[in-house]
Amino acid sequence: MQKNIDTSKLYRKNFKKTLNRDKSYFCLNEFDSVLSLLKSGAAIPEKYRDHKLEGDMRGFRSLHIKPDWLLVYKTDNELVYLHNIGTHSDIYG
Repeated sequence: MQKNIDTSKLYRKNFKKTLNRDKSYFCLNEFDSVLSLLKSGAAIPEKYRDHKLEGDMRGFRSLHIKPDWLLVYKTDNELVYLHNIGTHSDIYG
């Protein structure tokens, strides 16, 4: 069973920014692959460096779509919640 997707206002804003950047680096095919994995509940390959976040972001996870293109999300049995997307500096200041 595929999980549903929900997004935050912050994610939607930063995703639009991402679309206006260097299209050769911010490859949507790679993003679609990651999203498919999350929706299916499949294990995330090690190359994406998926990890838990701490502090104010406790409960969220982060993965690297590309070395400096991150997705912050959380998931349960039914839902993938996309919280933020962007470069390290976009997300962590």
